[in-house]
Amino acid sequence: MENELPKGLFAKKPSETAPSFVKGKVSIKVADFIELLQAEKEEWLNFDLLETKDGSKYYFKRDTWKPEPQGEVKKADDSPNTSEEDIDPDDIPF
Repeated sequence: MENELPKGLFAKKPSETAPSFVKGKVSIKVADFIELLQAEKEEWLNFDLLETKDGSKYYFKRDTWKPEPQGEVKKADDSPNTSEEDIDPDDIPF
């Protein structure tokens, strides 16, 4: 999946003198962010606030996860592929 970094949206760590309840800062370059919003077709935009590997900076990444459509059940990859004929009644513990 491609990293989708939002144009015009920036995250910063709080200053060292900020109180403990300040977790970060958000800056928006208005013209760039408006351009991003006008190009958007979705009703909602979601972003994850991430930290660089070295811990020196914060940044936003677009969260593009979408739920499975209602009514579809996704089969787990590790589920056993067995049918009732494959089950020995003597193996059932009850």
